[in-house]
Amino acid sequence: MTRLHCAILIVLSALFGYAINGFGQTLQGRVTEVTDGRTLKILVNSSEISVTLQFIETPTADQPLAGTVKDHLSKLVLGRTASYEIRRVAFNRSSGRVVVDGTDISQQMLRDGAAWLIPREISGQSTEEFLAYQKLEEAAKNEKRGVWSVSGLEPSWLAEQTATSNPRGTTSATQSENRSGQKGKFGDKNPSIGDVGALAHGYNAETRVGFLSTTPLGVKIAENSPWYGSEAAVDISYIYTEDPKKGRTGKFYLTVVRISDEKRTTRQTDLYFLDQPSRIIAKAVRRTARDASGRYWEQLRYELPRNAISRVVNDGSTRLGIGNTYIEPAYGFQLLLFNMLQLSR
Repeated sequence: MTRLHCAILIVLSALFGYAINGFGQTLQGRVTEVTDGRTLKILVNSSEISVTLQFIETPTADQPLAGTVKDHLSKLVLGRTASYEIRRVAFNRSSGRVVVDGTDISQQMLRDGAAWLIPREISGQSTEEFLAYQKLEEAAKNEKRGVWSVSGLEPSWLAEQTATSNPRGTTSATQSENRSGQKGKFGDKNPSIGDVGALAHGYNAETRVGFLSTTPLGVKIAENSPWYGSEAAVDISYIYTEDPKKGRTGKFYLTVVRISDEKRTTRQTDLYFLDQPSRIIAKAVRRTARDASGRYWEQLRYELPRNAISRVVNDGSTRLGIGNTYIEPAYGFQLLLFNMLQLSR
Protein backbone atom coordinates (compact mmCIF):
# COMPACT_ATOMS: atom_id res chain seq x y z
CA MET A 1 0.00 0.00 0.00
CA THR A 2 2.79 2.37 -0.87
CA ARG A 3 0.57 5.05 -2.47
CA LEU A 4 -1.52 5.18 0.68
CA HIS A 5 1.55 5.43 2.90
CA CYS A 6 2.89 8.32 0.85
CA ALA A 7 -0.49 10.03 1.07
CA ILE A 8 -0.75 9.75 4.83
CA LEU A 9 2.79 11.06 5.29
CA ILE A 10 1.98 14.11 3.20
CA VAL A 11 -1.21 14.59 5.24
CA LEU A 12 0.81 14.42 8.46
CA SER A 13 3.50 16.80 7.26
CA ALA A 14 0.84 19.32 6.23
CA LEU A 15 -1.11 18.82 9.45
CA PHE A 16 1.79 19.26 11.88
CA GLY A 17 4.25 21.13 9.67
CA TYR A 18 7.11 18.72 10.19
CA ALA A 19 9.48 16.72 8.03
CA ILE A 20 9.70 12.94 8.23
CA ASN A 21 12.96 11.09 7.58
CA GLY A 22 13.73 7.52 6.67
CA PHE A 23 10.42 6.46 5.17
CA GLY A 24 11.87 3.93 2.70
CA GLN A 25 8.71 3.07 0.69
CA THR A 26 9.21 2.50 -3.07
CA LEU A 27 6.88 3.59 -5.88
CA GLN A 28 7.14 3.06 -9.63
CA GLY A 29 5.72 5.18 -12.39
CA ARG A 30 6.37 7.31 -15.47
CA VAL A 31 8.11 10.70 -15.26
CA THR A 32 5.65 13.20 -16.76
CA GLU A 33 7.32 16.54 -16.05
CA VAL A 34 10.61 18.12 -14.97
CA THR A 35 9.93 21.25 -12.91
CA ASP A 36 13.51 22.38 -12.32
CA GLY A 37 17.00 20.92 -12.07
CA ARG A 38 16.17 18.58 -9.22
CA THR A 39 12.37 18.36 -9.15
CA LEU A 40 10.14 16.14 -11.27
CA LYS A 41 6.69 14.60 -11.33
CA ILE A 42 5.99 10.86 -11.45
CA LEU A 43 2.63 9.41 -12.48
CA VAL A 44 1.82 6.48 -10.18
CA ASN A 45 -1.40 4.81 -11.32
CA SER A 46 -3.66 7.83 -11.73
CA SER A 47 -1.89 10.16 -9.27
CA GLU A 48 1.00 12.56 -9.91
CA ILE A 49 3.64 12.86 -7.18
CA SER A 50 6.08 15.77 -7.00
CA VAL A 51 9.57 14.47 -6.26
CA THR A 52 12.81 16.18 -5.25
CA LEU A 53 16.05 14.32 -6.00
CA GLN A 54 17.74 13.41 -2.74
CA PHE A 55 20.93 14.97 -1.35
CA ILE A 56 21.66 17.36 -4.22
CA GLU A 57 21.26 21.06 -4.93
CA THR A 58 21.11 22.64 -8.39
CA PRO A 59 21.30 26.24 -9.65
CA THR A 60 18.23 28.32 -8.82
CA ALA A 61 16.23 30.04 -11.56
CA ASP A 62 18.21 33.29 -11.22
CA GLN A 63 21.61 31.56 -11.49
CA PRO A 64 23.66 30.57 -14.55
CA LEU A 65 23.07 27.06 -15.97
CA ALA A 66 19.61 26.71 -14.37
CA GLY A 67 17.96 26.06 -17.74
CA THR A 68 20.82 23.83 -18.92
CA VAL A 69 20.63 21.67 -15.80
CA LYS A 70 16.85 21.38 -16.11
CA ASP A 71 17.21 20.28 -19.75
CA HIS A 72 19.86 17.75 -18.74
CA LEU A 73 17.57 16.21 -16.12
CA SER A 74 14.79 16.07 -18.71
CA LYS A 75 17.01 14.05 -21.05
CA LEU A 76 17.77 11.61 -18.24
CA VAL A 77 14.22 10.98 -17.00
CA LEU A 78 11.36 12.56 -18.94
CA GLY A 79 8.89 10.02 -20.30
CA ARG A 80 10.77 7.11 -18.75
CA THR A 81 9.78 4.63 -16.05
CA ALA A 82 11.32 5.48 -12.68
CA SER A 83 11.58 3.72 -9.35
CA TYR A 84 11.22 6.17 -6.46
CA GLU A 85 12.29 5.33 -2.91
CA ILE A 86 10.77 7.88 -0.53
CA ARG A 87 13.29 9.11 2.04
CA ARG A 88 11.66 12.29 3.31
CA VAL A 89 8.25 13.99 3.29
CA ALA A 90 8.10 17.63 4.32
CA PHE A 91 5.75 20.56 3.79
CA ASN A 92 3.60 18.89 1.12
CA ARG A 93 6.47 17.54 -0.99
CA SER A 94 8.71 14.52 -0.85
CA SER A 95 12.32 13.70 -1.67
CA GLY A 96 14.20 10.48 -2.18
CA ARG A 97 16.15 8.18 -4.49
CA VAL A 98 15.03 8.12 -8.11
CA VAL A 99 16.37 5.28 -10.25
CA VAL A 100 15.95 4.95 -14.04
CA ASP A 101 17.31 1.87 -15.80
CA GLY A 102 19.38 1.03 -12.74
CA THR A 103 20.96 4.50 -12.49
CA ASP A 104 20.63 6.65 -9.36
CA ILE A 105 19.70 9.99 -10.94
CA SER A 106 21.14 12.06 -8.07
CA GLN A 107 24.48 10.32 -8.57
CA GLN A 108 24.31 10.84 -12.34
CA MET A 109 23.60 14.56 -11.88
CA LEU A 110 26.64 14.86 -9.61
CA ARG A 111 28.90 12.97 -12.03
CA ASP A 112 27.77 15.15 -14.93
CA GLY A 113 28.50 18.36 -13.01
CA ALA A 114 24.81 19.26 -13.01
CA ALA A 115 24.49 19.45 -9.22
CA TRP A 116 26.25 19.98 -5.91
CA LEU A 117 26.21 17.45 -3.07
CA ILE A 118 24.48 18.81 0.05
CA PRO A 119 26.78 18.57 3.13
CA ARG A 120 26.08 15.71 5.56
CA GLU A 121 25.40 18.09 8.46
CA ILE A 122 22.48 19.49 6.47
CA SER A 123 21.18 16.40 4.68
CA GLY A 124 21.71 13.77 7.40
CA GLN A 125 23.02 11.34 4.75
CA SER A 126 24.82 8.27 6.08
CA THR A 127 28.62 8.32 5.95
CA GLU A 128 28.95 5.39 3.55
CA GLU A 129 26.40 6.75 1.12
CA PHE A 130 27.78 10.29 1.37
CA LEU A 131 31.29 9.13 0.46
CA ALA A 132 29.97 7.31 -2.62
CA TYR A 133 28.14 10.45 -3.77
CA GLN A 134 31.12 12.68 -2.91
CA LYS A 135 33.46 10.61 -5.09
CA LEU A 136 31.27 11.32 -8.13
CA GLU A 137 31.09 15.03 -7.32
CA GLU A 138 34.87 15.26 -6.97
CA ALA A 139 35.36 13.64 -10.38
CA ALA A 140 33.12 16.28 -12.00
CA LYS A 141 34.88 19.04 -10.06
CA ASN A 142 38.32 17.88 -11.18
CA GLU A 143 37.13 17.84 -14.79
CA LYS A 144 35.52 21.31 -14.36
CA ARG A 145 32.18 20.06 -15.62
CA GLY A 146 28.93 22.01 -15.47
CA VAL A 147 28.52 23.99 -12.25
CA TRP A 148 32.26 23.66 -11.62
CA SER A 149 33.04 25.51 -14.86
CA VAL A 150 31.38 28.79 -13.85
CA SER A 151 33.42 31.07 -11.59
CA GLY A 152 31.52 32.28 -8.52
CA LEU A 153 28.56 29.93 -8.98
CA GLU A 154 27.54 28.70 -5.52
CA PRO A 155 24.88 26.35 -4.03
CA SER A 156 22.28 27.71 -1.62
CA TRP A 157 24.03 26.78 1.64
CA LEU A 158 27.10 28.89 0.67
CA ALA A 159 24.83 31.72 -0.46
CA GLU A 160 23.18 31.45 2.96
CA GLN A 161 26.52 32.03 4.68
CA THR A 162 27.07 35.10 2.50
CA ALA A 163 23.61 36.42 3.37
CA THR A 164 24.25 35.87 7.07
CA SER A 165 27.51 37.82 6.98
CA ASN A 166 26.00 40.49 4.71
CA PRO A 167 22.34 41.17 5.65
CA ARG A 168 21.94 43.37 2.58
CA GLY A 169 22.89 40.52 0.26
CA THR A 170 20.42 39.47 -2.40
CA THR A 171 20.02 35.91 -1.08
CA SER A 172 17.86 35.30 1.97
CA ALA A 173 19.06 32.74 4.51
CA THR A 174 15.46 31.70 5.11
CA GLN A 175 14.92 31.15 1.40
CA SER A 176 18.05 29.01 1.26
CA GLU A 177 16.92 26.86 4.15
CA ASN A 178 13.49 26.36 2.64
CA ARG A 179 14.93 25.42 -0.77
CA SER A 180 17.25 22.79 0.67
CA GLY A 181 14.33 21.34 2.60
CA GLN A 182 16.78 19.96 5.15
CA LYS A 183 18.03 22.60 7.58
CA GLY A 184 15.92 24.40 10.18
CA LYS A 185 12.18 23.77 10.51
CA PHE A 186 12.27 20.23 11.92
CA GLY A 187 15.61 19.21 10.45
CA ASP A 188 17.72 19.89 13.58
CA LYS A 189 19.05 17.37 16.08
CA ASN A 190 17.69 17.27 19.62
CA PRO A 191 20.78 16.77 21.83
CA SER A 192 18.72 15.62 24.83
CA ILE A 193 16.83 12.81 23.13
CA GLY A 194 18.23 9.30 22.98
CA ASP A 195 18.09 6.55 20.39
CA VAL A 196 14.74 6.79 18.59
CA GLY A 197 15.08 3.39 16.94
CA ALA A 198 12.74 2.99 13.96
CA LEU A 199 10.65 6.05 14.86
CA ALA A 200 10.58 8.99 12.46
CA HIS A 201 11.62 12.16 14.24
CA GLY A 202 12.36 15.86 13.85
CA TYR A 203 13.29 18.86 15.97
CA ASN A 204 13.38 22.64 15.67
CA ALA A 205 16.22 23.98 17.81
CA GLU A 206 14.90 27.55 17.68
CA THR A 207 11.39 26.82 18.94
CA ARG A 208 12.38 23.65 20.88
CA VAL A 209 9.45 21.81 19.34
CA GLY A 210 9.90 18.27 18.09
CA PHE A 211 8.01 15.14 17.06
CA LEU A 212 8.24 11.36 17.10
CA SER A 213 6.15 9.28 14.72
CA THR A 214 5.49 5.63 13.98
CA THR A 215 5.05 6.63 10.30
CA PRO A 216 2.06 5.05 8.50
CA LEU A 217 1.36 1.41 9.27
CA GLY A 218 -1.10 -0.69 7.31
CA VAL A 219 -4.12 -2.05 9.15
CA LYS A 220 -6.14 -5.24 8.95
CA ILE A 221 -9.84 -4.45 8.52
CA ALA A 222 -12.44 -6.90 9.85
CA GLU A 223 -14.51 -8.57 7.12
CA ASN A 224 -17.79 -7.58 8.77
CA SER A 225 -16.66 -3.95 8.98
CA PRO A 226 -18.07 -1.14 6.80
CA TRP A 227 -14.48 -0.30 5.82
CA TYR A 228 -13.81 -3.79 4.45
CA GLY A 229 -12.47 -3.53 0.90
CA SER A 230 -10.88 -0.12 1.55
CA GLU A 231 -7.22 0.74 2.04
CA ALA A 232 -6.31 2.18 5.43
CA ALA A 233 -3.25 3.14 7.46
CA VAL A 234 -2.62 4.65 10.89
CA ASP A 235 0.09 6.82 12.39
CA ILE A 236 0.68 7.78 16.02
CA SER A 237 2.75 10.88 16.62
CA TYR A 238 4.05 12.57 19.76
CA ILE A 239 4.40 16.36 19.39
CA TYR A 240 6.47 17.85 22.19
CA THR A 241 8.21 20.92 23.57
CA GLU A 242 11.67 20.63 25.11
CA ASP A 243 11.80 22.98 28.11
CA PRO A 244 15.07 23.37 30.07
CA LYS A 245 13.14 23.61 33.36
CA LYS A 246 10.00 21.52 32.82
CA GLY A 247 11.58 18.86 30.64
CA ARG A 248 9.81 17.25 27.67
CA THR A 249 6.02 17.75 27.51
CA GLY A 250 3.64 17.01 24.68
CA LYS A 251 0.59 15.26 23.27
CA PHE A 252 -0.10 12.05 21.37
CA TYR A 253 -2.12 12.05 18.15
CA LEU A 254 -3.59 9.21 16.12
CA THR A 255 -4.24 9.84 12.43
CA VAL A 256 -6.21 7.37 10.31
CA VAL A 257 -6.47 7.65 6.52
CA ARG A 258 -8.90 5.51 4.53
CA ILE A 259 -9.16 5.33 0.73
CA SER A 260 -12.08 3.66 -1.02
CA ASP A 261 -13.44 3.28 -4.54
CA GLU A 262 -16.89 4.08 -3.16
CA LYS A 263 -18.00 7.05 -1.12
CA ARG A 264 -18.55 5.61 2.36
CA THR A 265 -18.76 8.32 4.98
CA THR A 266 -17.91 7.15 8.50
CA ARG A 267 -20.81 8.43 10.58
CA GLN A 268 -19.67 7.08 13.96
CA THR A 269 -16.07 8.04 14.72
CA ASP A 270 -15.61 7.37 18.47
CA LEU A 271 -12.36 5.47 19.09
CA TYR A 272 -12.20 2.56 21.55
CA PHE A 273 -10.37 -0.70 22.27
CA LEU A 274 -12.28 -3.59 20.79
CA ASP A 275 -12.38 -5.48 24.09
CA GLN A 276 -13.88 -2.44 25.87
CA PRO A 277 -16.41 -0.98 23.42
CA SER A 278 -18.24 0.97 26.12
CA ARG A 279 -15.12 2.94 27.11
CA ILE A 280 -14.38 5.66 24.58
CA ILE A 281 -10.67 6.45 24.21
CA ALA A 282 -11.18 9.63 22.23
CA LYS A 283 -13.52 11.46 19.93
CA ALA A 284 -12.28 12.65 16.55
CA VAL A 285 -10.97 16.20 16.86
CA ARG A 286 -10.81 16.58 13.11
CA ARG A 287 -12.43 14.81 10.18
CA THR A 288 -11.84 15.62 6.52
CA ALA A 289 -13.03 13.91 3.36
CA ARG A 290 -12.62 14.51 -0.36
CA ASP A 291 -12.85 12.91 -3.79
CA ALA A 292 -9.58 12.66 -5.69
CA SER A 293 -8.57 10.71 -8.79
CA GLY A 294 -11.87 8.84 -8.74
CA ARG A 295 -11.42 7.64 -5.16
CA TYR A 296 -12.83 8.73 -1.82
CA TRP A 297 -10.34 9.86 0.84
CA GLU A 298 -11.24 10.17 4.50
CA GLN A 299 -8.98 11.28 7.34
CA LEU A 300 -9.72 11.10 11.07
CA ARG A 301 -7.49 12.64 13.72
CA TYR A 302 -7.62 11.96 17.47
CA GLU A 303 -5.78 13.30 20.48
CA LEU A 304 -4.88 10.29 22.63
CA PRO A 305 -4.41 10.15 26.40
CA ARG A 306 -1.10 8.74 27.56
CA ASN A 307 -2.81 5.82 29.30
CA ALA A 308 -4.14 4.61 25.93
CA ILE A 309 -0.57 4.35 24.64
CA SER A 310 0.45 2.59 27.87
CA ARG A 311 -2.35 0.04 27.44
CA VAL A 312 -1.17 -0.86 23.95
CA VAL A 313 2.41 -1.25 25.21
CA ASN A 314 1.65 -3.12 28.45
CA ASP A 315 -1.43 -5.16 27.54
CA GLY A 316 -0.87 -5.61 23.81
CA SER A 317 -4.28 -4.08 23.05
CA THR A 318 -3.86 -3.24 19.37
CA ARG A 319 -7.35 -4.05 18.07
CA LEU A 320 -9.27 -0.80 17.72
CA GLY A 321 -12.84 0.18 17.00
CA ILE A 322 -13.89 3.31 15.13
CA GLY A 323 -17.65 3.46 15.39
CA ASN A 324 -18.75 0.12 13.93
CA THR A 325 -15.46 -0.42 12.08
CA TYR A 326 -12.78 -2.73 13.50
CA ILE A 327 -9.08 -2.44 12.62
CA GLU A 328 -5.78 -3.85 13.78
CA PRO A 329 -2.44 -2.16 12.97
CA ALA A 330 0.35 -4.14 11.34
CA TYR A 331 3.06 -6.02 13.22
CA GLY A 332 5.57 -3.74 14.96
CA PHE A 333 3.04 -1.21 16.24
CA GLN A 334 3.48 -2.17 19.90
CA LEU A 335 7.28 -2.01 19.79
CA LEU A 336 7.27 1.41 18.14
CA LEU A 337 4.92 2.76 20.79
CA PHE A 338 7.06 1.29 23.56
CA ASN A 339 10.01 3.33 22.34
CA MET A 340 7.83 6.42 21.88
CA LEU A 341 6.48 6.10 25.41
CA GLN A 342 9.97 5.88 26.90
CA LEU A 343 11.18 8.93 24.97
CA SER A 344 8.13 11.00 25.92
CA ARG A 345 9.00 10.99 29.63
